[in-house]
Amino acid sequence: MSVVAIRKAFKILESISDHPSPISLAELTDKTKLSKPTTFRIAKTLTSLGYLVQEPSSGTYSISSKMSIISNPQTRYQLINVAKPLMRTLFEEFNEMVNLGVLEDLSVAYIDWIETTRSLRWSLTPHQTDPCYSTALGRAILAFLPSEEQQEILSRLVLKKKTPRTLQSIPELKKILQETQQRGWSIEKNETDEGIVCIGMPLTEFGFKHAALSITVPTPRFTPELEAEIANAFKKIIDSVPNKIKPPSTHQQPTIPAPSSEKPLRKIPYYSSHSGIFPKDCSFEFRQSWRSEPESDFQPGTVYAAWNESGWHFRALLSDKIIRNEAKIDHMATWTTGDVFEVFLQEQEGTRYSEIHVTPENHHLVLAFPAPGIIRTPGMDWTRWIVRDHGIQSKTHIFESEKRWEVDLFVPLAFASHGAKLNSKNRWKISFGRYDYSLPDLTPVISSTSSHSQCDFHRIEEWDLVEFQTPITTL
Repeated sequence: MSVVAIRKAFKILESISDHPSPISLAELTDKTKLSKPTTFRIAKTLTSLGYLVQEPSSGTYSISSKMSIISNPQTRYQLINVAKPLMRTLFEEFNEMVNLGVLEDLSVAYIDWIETTRSLRWSLTPHQTDPCYSTALGRAILAFLPSEEQQEILSRLVLKKKTPRTLQSIPELKKILQETQQRGWSIEKNETDEGIVCIGMPLTEFGFKHAALSITVPTPRFTPELEAEIANAFKKIIDSVPNKIKPPSTHQQPTIPAPSSEKPLRKIPYYSSHSGIFPKDCSFEFRQSWRSEPESDFQPGTVYAAWNESGWHFRALLSDKIIRNEAKIDHMATWTTGDVFEVFLQEQEGTRYSEIHVTPENHHLVLAFPAPGIIRTPGMDWTRWIVRDHGIQSKTHIFESEKRWEVDLFVPLAFASHGAKLNSKNRWKISFGRYDYSLPDLTPVISSTSSHSQCDFHRIEEWDLVEFQTPITTL
Protein backbone atom coordinates (compact mmCIF):
# COMPACT_ATOMS: atom_id res chain seq x y z
CA MET A 1 0.00 0.00 0.00
CA SER A 2 1.34 3.44 -0.96
CA VAL A 3 1.84 6.29 1.48
CA VAL A 4 -1.04 8.15 -0.20
CA ALA A 5 -3.38 5.18 0.29
CA ILE A 6 -2.35 4.88 3.95
CA ARG A 7 -3.11 8.56 4.50
CA LYS A 8 -6.54 8.12 2.93
CA ALA A 9 -7.25 5.07 5.10
CA PHE A 10 -6.38 6.96 8.28
CA LYS A 11 -8.44 9.92 7.11
CA ILE A 12 -11.44 7.62 6.80
CA LEU A 13 -10.81 6.03 10.21
CA GLU A 14 -10.47 9.43 11.88
CA SER A 15 -13.63 10.73 10.21
CA ILE A 16 -15.66 7.71 11.34
CA SER A 17 -14.17 7.87 14.85
CA ASP A 18 -15.09 11.56 15.19
CA HIS A 19 -18.67 11.00 13.99
CA PRO A 20 -21.18 10.72 16.88
CA SER A 21 -23.11 7.87 15.21
CA PRO A 22 -22.66 5.31 12.39
CA ILE A 23 -21.91 7.19 9.18
CA SER A 24 -23.17 6.58 5.65
CA LEU A 25 -20.94 6.31 2.60
CA ALA A 26 -22.28 9.63 1.28
CA GLU A 27 -21.55 11.40 4.58
CA LEU A 28 -18.10 9.81 4.74
CA THR A 29 -17.32 10.90 1.19
CA ASP A 30 -18.40 14.45 1.96
CA LYS A 31 -16.45 14.54 5.22
CA THR A 32 -13.19 13.18 3.82
CA LYS A 33 -13.42 15.00 0.46
CA LEU A 34 -12.35 11.76 -1.23
CA SER A 35 -14.04 10.34 -4.29
CA LYS A 36 -16.92 7.96 -3.67
CA PRO A 37 -15.20 4.93 -5.34
CA THR A 38 -12.02 5.53 -3.30
CA THR A 39 -13.97 5.91 -0.05
CA PHE A 40 -16.01 2.77 -0.77
CA ARG A 41 -12.94 0.70 -1.68
CA ILE A 42 -10.94 1.68 1.43
CA ALA A 43 -13.96 1.30 3.75
CA LYS A 44 -14.65 -2.13 2.30
CA THR A 45 -11.02 -3.18 2.87
CA LEU A 46 -11.04 -1.87 6.45
CA THR A 47 -14.29 -3.74 7.07
CA SER A 48 -12.86 -6.99 5.70
CA LEU A 49 -9.85 -6.57 8.01
CA GLY A 50 -12.12 -6.09 11.02
CA TYR A 51 -11.35 -2.42 11.71
CA LEU A 52 -14.80 -1.18 10.65
CA VAL A 53 -18.29 -2.61 11.06
CA GLN A 54 -20.92 -2.07 8.38
CA GLU A 55 -24.56 -2.29 9.41
CA PRO A 56 -26.30 -4.63 6.90
CA SER A 57 -29.63 -2.77 6.96
CA SER A 58 -28.42 0.82 6.65
CA GLY A 59 -24.97 0.30 5.13
CA THR A 60 -23.49 2.75 7.64
CA TYR A 61 -19.99 2.34 9.05
CA SER A 62 -18.66 2.48 12.60
CA ILE A 63 -15.38 1.70 14.38
CA SER A 64 -15.05 -1.97 15.39
CA SER A 65 -14.09 -3.24 18.83
CA LYS A 66 -10.80 -4.43 17.32
CA MET A 67 -9.96 -0.89 16.23
CA SER A 68 -11.10 0.53 19.57
CA ILE A 69 -8.68 -1.70 21.47
CA ILE A 70 -5.81 -0.82 19.14
CA SER A 71 -6.47 2.93 19.29
CA ASN A 72 -7.16 3.03 23.02
CA PRO A 73 -5.00 0.69 25.13
CA GLN A 74 -7.02 1.80 28.15
CA THR A 75 -9.93 -0.34 26.89
CA ARG A 76 -7.89 -3.53 27.04
CA TYR A 77 -6.51 -2.76 30.48
CA GLN A 78 -9.95 -1.79 31.77
CA LEU A 79 -11.19 -5.16 30.53
CA ILE A 80 -8.34 -7.07 32.18
CA ASN A 81 -8.81 -5.14 35.42
CA VAL A 82 -12.48 -6.09 35.52
CA ALA A 83 -12.02 -9.68 34.35
CA LYS A 84 -8.94 -10.76 36.31
CA PRO A 85 -10.61 -10.94 39.74
CA LEU A 86 -13.49 -12.90 38.20
CA MET A 87 -11.03 -15.26 36.52
CA ARG A 88 -9.21 -15.87 39.78
CA THR A 89 -12.49 -16.57 41.58
CA LEU A 90 -13.47 -19.16 38.97
CA PHE A 91 -10.01 -20.70 38.96
CA GLU A 92 -9.94 -21.02 42.74
CA GLU A 93 -13.35 -22.68 42.72
CA PHE A 94 -12.78 -25.20 39.91
CA ASN A 95 -8.99 -25.39 39.27
CA GLU A 96 -9.70 -25.49 35.54
CA MET A 97 -8.32 -23.23 32.85
CA VAL A 98 -10.07 -19.83 32.69
CA ASN A 99 -9.86 -17.75 29.49
CA LEU A 100 -10.56 -14.13 28.58
CA GLY A 101 -11.31 -13.45 24.92
CA VAL A 102 -12.46 -10.63 22.68
CA LEU A 103 -14.16 -10.62 19.31
CA GLU A 104 -11.83 -9.64 16.48
CA ASP A 105 -13.80 -9.59 13.24
CA LEU A 106 -14.88 -13.24 12.78
CA SER A 107 -12.52 -14.74 15.33
CA VAL A 108 -12.01 -14.75 19.07
CA ALA A 109 -8.60 -13.61 20.33
CA TYR A 110 -7.37 -14.88 23.69
CA ILE A 111 -5.89 -11.95 25.62
CA ASP A 112 -5.46 -13.52 29.06
CA TRP A 113 -5.81 -16.87 30.80
CA ILE A 114 -5.07 -18.79 33.97
CA GLU A 115 -3.92 -22.39 33.53
CA THR A 116 -5.01 -25.26 35.72
CA THR A 117 -2.43 -26.85 38.01
CA ARG A 118 -3.57 -30.33 36.96
CA SER A 119 -1.39 -32.46 34.73
CA LEU A 120 -4.10 -33.03 32.08
CA ARG A 121 -4.63 -29.59 30.58
CA TRP A 122 -5.19 -27.56 27.43
CA SER A 123 -2.60 -24.93 26.47
CA LEU A 124 -2.79 -21.63 24.64
CA THR A 125 -0.14 -19.75 22.72
CA PRO A 126 0.27 -15.95 22.69
CA HIS A 127 -1.94 -14.19 20.10
CA GLN A 128 -3.92 -17.38 19.47
CA THR A 129 -7.30 -17.00 17.79
CA ASP A 130 -10.16 -19.42 17.07
CA PRO A 131 -13.37 -19.13 15.04
CA CYS A 132 -16.15 -17.27 16.84
CA TYR A 133 -18.79 -19.79 15.76
CA SER A 134 -17.23 -22.92 17.27
CA THR A 135 -15.96 -21.54 20.60
CA ALA A 136 -17.84 -20.95 23.83
CA LEU A 137 -16.22 -17.49 24.02
CA GLY A 138 -17.44 -16.56 20.56
CA ARG A 139 -20.95 -17.88 21.13
CA ALA A 140 -21.23 -16.06 24.45
CA ILE A 141 -20.32 -12.81 22.68
CA LEU A 142 -22.41 -13.33 19.55
CA ALA A 143 -25.55 -14.32 21.45
CA PHE A 144 -25.77 -11.00 23.25
CA LEU A 145 -24.81 -8.62 20.45
CA PRO A 146 -27.45 -6.25 19.02
CA SER A 147 -29.38 -8.16 16.35
CA GLU A 148 -28.08 -6.05 13.44
CA GLU A 149 -24.46 -6.48 14.48
CA GLN A 150 -24.95 -10.20 15.04
CA GLN A 151 -26.58 -10.61 11.64
CA GLU A 152 -23.77 -8.70 9.92
CA ILE A 153 -21.22 -11.11 11.40
CA LEU A 154 -23.26 -14.21 10.57
CA SER A 155 -23.66 -13.03 6.97
CA ARG A 156 -19.87 -13.12 6.51
CA LEU A 157 -19.16 -16.42 8.23
CA VAL A 158 -17.79 -19.36 6.29
CA LEU A 159 -18.05 -22.40 8.55
CA LYS A 160 -15.05 -24.70 8.46
CA LYS A 161 -14.79 -27.99 10.29
CA LYS A 162 -12.06 -27.96 12.91
CA THR A 163 -13.15 -31.35 14.25
CA PRO A 164 -15.75 -33.91 13.14
CA ARG A 165 -18.15 -32.32 15.68
CA THR A 166 -17.91 -28.70 14.46
CA LEU A 167 -21.33 -27.31 13.54
CA GLN A 168 -21.99 -27.09 9.81
CA SER A 169 -24.77 -24.56 9.15
CA ILE A 170 -25.77 -21.00 9.98
CA PRO A 171 -29.34 -22.05 10.98
CA GLU A 172 -27.78 -24.45 13.48
CA LEU A 173 -25.60 -21.65 14.82
CA LYS A 174 -28.59 -19.30 15.14
CA LYS A 175 -30.41 -21.93 17.19
CA ILE A 176 -27.37 -22.34 19.45
CA LEU A 177 -27.15 -18.56 19.95
CA GLN A 178 -30.85 -18.38 20.86
CA GLU A 179 -30.37 -21.13 23.44
CA THR A 180 -27.28 -19.36 24.78
CA GLN A 181 -29.18 -16.10 25.21
CA GLN A 182 -32.04 -17.85 27.00
CA ARG A 183 -29.90 -19.62 29.59
CA GLY A 184 -27.22 -16.89 29.91
CA TRP A 185 -24.13 -18.98 29.09
CA SER A 186 -22.66 -20.90 26.16
CA ILE A 187 -21.13 -24.32 25.67
CA GLU A 188 -19.19 -26.22 23.03
CA LYS A 189 -18.04 -29.82 23.22
CA ASN A 190 -15.15 -31.01 21.06
CA GLU A 191 -15.99 -28.55 18.26
CA THR A 192 -12.80 -26.49 18.30
CA ASP A 193 -10.39 -29.08 19.70
CA GLU A 194 -10.96 -32.77 20.32
CA GLY A 195 -11.13 -33.75 23.97
CA ILE A 196 -12.06 -30.27 25.22
CA VAL A 197 -15.32 -28.82 26.57
CA CYS A 198 -15.72 -25.06 27.11
CA ILE A 199 -18.43 -23.11 28.91
CA GLY A 200 -18.58 -19.36 28.28
CA MET A 201 -20.00 -16.30 30.03
CA PRO A 202 -20.54 -12.91 28.33
CA LEU A 203 -19.17 -9.77 29.95
CA THR A 204 -21.99 -7.61 28.59
CA GLU A 205 -23.24 -6.85 32.09
CA PHE A 206 -19.84 -5.38 32.89
CA GLY A 207 -20.00 -3.06 29.87
CA PHE A 208 -17.88 -5.17 27.45
CA LYS A 209 -20.17 -6.51 24.76
CA HIS A 210 -17.29 -7.88 22.66
CA ALA A 211 -15.66 -9.86 25.49
CA ALA A 212 -16.34 -13.07 27.38
CA LEU A 213 -14.87 -15.52 29.88
CA SER A 214 -14.76 -19.28 29.48
CA ILE A 215 -13.72 -22.33 31.49
CA THR A 216 -11.95 -25.11 29.61
CA VAL A 217 -12.29 -28.66 30.89
CA PRO A 218 -10.73 -31.83 29.41
CA THR A 219 -13.50 -34.25 28.40
CA PRO A 220 -12.48 -36.95 30.93
CA ARG A 221 -13.13 -34.51 33.81
CA PHE A 222 -16.34 -33.04 32.43
CA THR A 223 -19.63 -34.21 33.97
CA PRO A 224 -23.22 -32.90 33.97
CA GLU A 225 -22.72 -32.04 37.64
CA LEU A 226 -19.66 -29.91 36.84
CA GLU A 227 -21.55 -28.19 34.02
CA ALA A 228 -24.32 -27.24 36.46
CA GLU A 229 -21.80 -25.97 39.03
CA ILE A 230 -20.00 -23.78 36.48
CA ALA A 231 -23.29 -22.41 35.17
CA ASN A 232 -24.34 -21.59 38.73
CA ALA A 233 -20.99 -19.83 39.36
CA PHE A 234 -21.53 -17.73 36.22
CA LYS A 235 -25.03 -16.83 37.40
CA LYS A 236 -23.73 -15.69 40.79
CA ILE A 237 -21.18 -13.42 39.10
CA ILE A 238 -23.79 -11.87 36.80
CA ASP A 239 -26.29 -11.44 39.65
CA SER A 240 -23.64 -9.64 41.72
CA VAL A 241 -23.39 -6.78 39.22
CA PRO A 242 -25.30 -3.76 40.55
CA ASN A 243 -27.23 -1.42 38.24
CA LYS A 244 -27.14 -3.64 35.17
CA ILE A 245 -26.23 -2.93 32.39
CA LYS A 246 -23.42 -0.42 32.89
CA PRO A 247 -20.39 0.88 31.03
CA PRO A 248 -16.93 -0.24 32.11
CA SER A 249 -15.27 1.58 34.95
CA THR A 250 -11.54 1.83 35.32
CA HIS A 251 -11.60 -0.76 38.10
CA GLN A 252 -14.43 -3.00 39.12
CA GLN A 253 -15.27 -6.12 41.13
CA PRO A 254 -18.69 -6.21 42.80
CA THR A 255 -18.23 -8.64 45.68
CA ILE A 256 -18.40 -6.87 49.03
CA PRO A 257 -21.43 -4.88 50.31
CA ALA A 258 -21.01 -1.11 50.25
CA PRO A 259 -19.75 0.45 53.47
CA SER A 260 -21.68 3.06 55.39
CA SER A 261 -21.91 6.41 53.60
CA GLU A 262 -21.17 8.26 56.87
CA LYS A 263 -17.44 8.93 56.84
CA PRO A 264 -15.52 10.07 59.92
CA LEU A 265 -13.91 13.47 59.44
CA ARG A 266 -10.12 13.27 59.45
CA LYS A 267 -7.78 16.15 60.25
CA ILE A 268 -4.91 17.05 57.90
CA PRO A 269 -1.92 18.43 59.88
CA TYR A 270 -0.08 21.62 59.01
CA TYR A 271 3.34 21.22 57.36
CA SER A 272 6.02 23.78 58.17
CA SER A 273 8.49 23.83 55.31
CA HIS A 274 10.96 25.62 57.61
CA SER A 275 11.21 22.67 59.99
CA GLY A 276 11.68 20.16 57.18
CA ILE A 277 9.95 17.52 59.31
CA PHE A 278 7.05 15.87 57.53
CA PRO A 279 4.15 15.38 59.99
CA LYS A 280 2.81 11.84 60.33
CA ASP A 281 -0.37 12.59 62.27
CA CYS A 282 -2.62 11.55 59.39
CA SER A 283 -1.84 8.36 57.49
CA PHE A 284 -3.71 6.25 54.95
CA GLU A 285 -3.04 2.54 54.48
CA PHE A 286 -3.42 0.70 51.17
CA ARG A 287 -5.77 -2.27 51.17
CA GLN A 288 -8.19 -4.23 48.97
CA SER A 289 -11.47 -3.60 50.76
CA TRP A 290 -13.54 -5.04 47.90
CA ARG A 291 -12.01 -8.48 48.52
CA SER A 292 -12.65 -10.78 51.46
CA GLU A 293 -8.88 -11.37 51.58
CA PRO A 294 -6.02 -9.51 49.85
CA GLU A 295 -4.36 -11.09 46.82
CA SER A 296 -1.25 -13.11 47.48
CA ASP A 297 0.89 -10.53 45.61
CA PHE A 298 -0.55 -7.56 47.50
CA GLN A 299 2.17 -5.24 48.83
CA PRO A 300 1.51 -2.82 51.72
CA GLY A 301 1.90 0.92 51.49
CA THR A 302 1.27 4.04 53.55
CA VAL A 303 0.53 7.63 52.53
CA TYR A 304 1.01 10.63 54.82
CA ALA A 305 -0.87 13.85 54.04
CA ALA A 306 -0.24 17.42 55.19
CA TRP A 307 -0.90 20.97 54.01
CA ASN A 308 0.28 24.54 54.20
CA GLU A 309 -0.68 27.82 52.55
CA SER A 310 0.97 26.81 49.28
CA GLY A 311 -0.66 23.44 48.83
CA TRP A 312 -1.09 19.78 49.61
CA HIS A 313 1.94 17.68 50.58
CA PHE A 314 1.97 13.88 50.32
CA ARG A 315 4.58 11.26 51.17
CA ALA A 316 3.97 7.69 49.97
CA LEU A 317 5.99 4.71 51.24
CA LEU A 318 5.37 1.74 48.95
CA SER A 319 6.62 -1.83 49.27
CA ASP A 320 7.23 -3.33 45.84
CA LYS A 321 8.97 -6.53 44.75
CA ILE A 322 9.55 -5.36 41.17
CA ILE A 323 9.72 -1.59 40.63
CA ARG A 324 9.22 -0.34 37.09
CA ASN A 325 7.07 1.68 34.72
CA GLU A 326 7.74 1.78 30.99
CA ALA A 327 6.37 5.31 30.53
CA LYS A 328 9.19 7.44 29.11
CA ILE A 329 7.44 10.81 29.15
CA ASP A 330 4.64 12.58 31.00
CA HIS A 331 0.96 12.40 30.01
CA MET A 332 0.97 8.68 29.13
CA ALA A 333 -1.57 6.08 30.31
CA THR A 334 0.71 5.25 33.22
CA TRP A 335 -1.59 2.68 34.81
CA THR A 336 -1.14 0.49 31.74
CA THR A 337 2.66 0.69 31.60
CA GLY A 338 3.71 -0.29 35.10
CA ASP A 339 3.73 0.66 38.76
CA VAL A 340 2.01 3.92 39.60
CA PHE A 341 0.90 5.90 42.66
CA GLU A 342 -2.36 7.86 42.26
CA VAL A 343 -3.95 10.72 44.19
CA PHE A 344 -7.62 11.75 43.95
CA LEU A 345 -8.84 15.11 45.28
CA GLN A 346 -12.22 16.84 45.32
CA GLU A 347 -13.60 19.71 47.39
CA GLN A 348 -16.64 18.41 49.27
CA GLU A 349 -18.92 21.11 47.89
CA GLY A 350 -17.49 20.95 44.36
CA THR A 351 -18.19 18.74 41.36
CA ARG A 352 -14.79 18.82 39.68
CA TYR A 353 -12.04 16.52 40.86
CA SER A 354 -8.40 15.80 40.10
CA GLU A 355 -6.47 12.59 39.47
CA ILE A 356 -2.68 12.66 39.72
CA HIS A 357 -0.32 9.82 38.78
CA VAL A 358 3.37 9.49 39.65
CA THR A 359 5.56 6.64 38.39
CA PRO A 360 8.73 5.34 40.11
CA GLU A 361 10.74 7.16 37.43
CA ASN A 362 8.89 10.40 38.33
CA HIS A 363 6.71 10.78 35.26
CA HIS A 364 3.32 12.43 35.72
CA LEU A 365 -0.18 12.08 34.39
CA VAL A 366 -2.53 14.80 35.67
CA LEU A 367 -6.25 14.79 34.90
CA ALA A 368 -9.03 17.19 35.91
CA PHE A 369 -12.56 15.87 35.45
CA PRO A 370 -15.47 18.36 35.36
CA ALA A 371 -17.90 16.03 37.14
CA PRO A 372 -18.17 12.61 38.81
CA GLY A 373 -19.16 9.76 36.54
CA ILE A 374 -17.76 11.26 33.36
CA ILE A 375 -14.95 8.68 33.36
CA ARG A 376 -17.59 6.00 32.81
CA THR A 377 -19.09 7.59 29.70
CA PRO A 378 -18.96 4.96 26.90
CA GLY A 379 -16.28 5.86 24.37
CA MET A 380 -15.01 8.72 26.55
CA ASP A 381 -11.61 9.97 25.43
CA TRP A 382 -9.80 10.41 28.76
CA THR A 383 -6.97 12.34 27.10
CA ARG A 384 -9.19 15.41 26.72
CA TRP A 385 -8.98 15.89 30.50
CA ILE A 386 -5.18 15.94 30.66
CA VAL A 387 -3.73 19.03 32.39
CA ARG A 388 -0.25 20.03 31.27
CA ASP A 389 0.18 23.32 33.15
CA HIS A 390 -0.51 22.35 36.76
CA GLY A 391 2.42 23.34 38.98
CA ILE A 392 2.60 19.89 40.56
CA GLN A 393 6.05 18.85 41.74
CA SER A 394 7.35 15.47 42.88
CA LYS A 395 10.45 13.51 43.76
CA THR A 396 10.74 9.74 43.79
CA HIS A 397 13.26 7.46 45.45
CA ILE A 398 13.76 3.81 44.49
CA PHE A 399 15.33 1.42 46.98
CA GLU A 400 15.84 -1.74 44.92
CA SER A 401 17.61 -3.73 47.64
CA GLU A 402 14.86 -2.94 50.14
CA LYS A 403 12.12 -3.60 47.56
CA ARG A 404 10.34 -0.31 48.05
CA TRP A 405 9.93 3.16 46.55
CA GLU A 406 8.84 6.52 47.90
CA VAL A 407 7.06 9.55 46.51
CA ASP A 408 7.16 13.15 47.78
CA LEU A 409 4.38 15.05 46.04
CA PHE A 410 3.31 18.69 46.15
CA VAL A 411 -0.06 19.77 44.70
CA PRO A 412 -0.76 23.54 44.61
CA LEU A 413 -4.02 24.45 46.32
CA ALA A 414 -4.88 26.68 43.36
CA PHE A 415 -4.81 23.63 41.09
CA ALA A 416 -6.54 21.26 43.50
CA SER A 417 -9.35 23.74 44.12
CA HIS A 418 -9.60 24.59 40.40
CA GLY A 419 -9.02 28.25 41.19
CA ALA A 420 -11.77 28.56 43.82
CA LYS A 421 -11.08 30.63 46.94
CA LEU A 422 -10.34 28.58 50.06
CA ASN A 423 -11.21 29.24 53.68
CA SER A 424 -10.93 27.48 57.03
CA LYS A 425 -14.19 25.60 56.48
CA ASN A 426 -13.00 23.82 53.36
CA ARG A 427 -13.49 20.09 53.48
CA TRP A 428 -12.15 17.65 50.94
CA LYS A 429 -12.74 14.16 49.67
CA ILE A 430 -9.47 12.35 49.19
CA SER A 431 -8.27 8.93 48.11
CA PHE A 432 -5.08 7.20 46.99
CA GLY A 433 -4.75 4.37 44.50
CA ARG A 434 -2.00 2.10 43.36
CA TYR A 435 -1.15 -0.24 40.48
CA ASP A 436 1.57 -2.75 41.34
CA TYR A 437 2.69 -4.91 38.42
CA SER A 438 4.36 -8.16 39.44
CA LEU A 439 5.53 -11.39 37.85
CA PRO A 440 4.70 -13.90 36.53
CA ASP A 441 1.55 -12.78 34.68
CA LEU A 442 2.33 -9.05 34.55
CA THR A 443 -1.20 -8.08 35.54
CA PRO A 444 -1.55 -5.37 38.18
CA VAL A 445 -2.40 -5.83 41.82
CA ILE A 446 -4.73 -2.90 42.50
CA SER A 447 -5.18 -1.35 45.92
CA SER A 448 -6.68 1.78 47.45
CA THR A 449 -6.69 3.59 50.77
CA SER A 450 -10.48 4.03 50.60
CA SER A 451 -13.10 1.52 51.75
CA HIS A 452 -14.28 0.74 48.24
CA SER A 453 -17.00 -1.87 47.82
CA GLN A 454 -15.84 -2.37 44.23
CA CYS A 455 -12.43 -2.20 42.62
CA ASP A 456 -13.18 1.27 41.25
CA PHE A 457 -11.11 4.29 42.29
CA HIS A 458 -13.74 6.72 40.98
CA ARG A 459 -16.42 5.90 43.57
CA ILE A 460 -16.13 9.36 45.11
CA GLU A 461 -18.79 8.69 47.73
CA GLU A 462 -16.39 6.17 49.29
CA TRP A 463 -13.37 8.49 49.53
CA ASP A 464 -12.19 9.78 52.91
CA LEU A 465 -13.53 13.09 54.16
CA VAL A 466 -10.85 15.46 55.54
CA GLU A 467 -10.35 19.05 56.65
CA PHE A 468 -7.31 21.21 57.41
CA GLN A 469 -6.27 21.00 61.05
CA THR A 470 -5.12 24.62 61.22
CA PRO A 471 -7.29 27.37 59.71
CA ILE A 472 -6.00 28.91 56.51
CA THR A 473 -4.94 32.45 57.25
CA THR A 474 -3.02 33.46 54.15
CA LEU A 475 -3.61 32.29 50.62
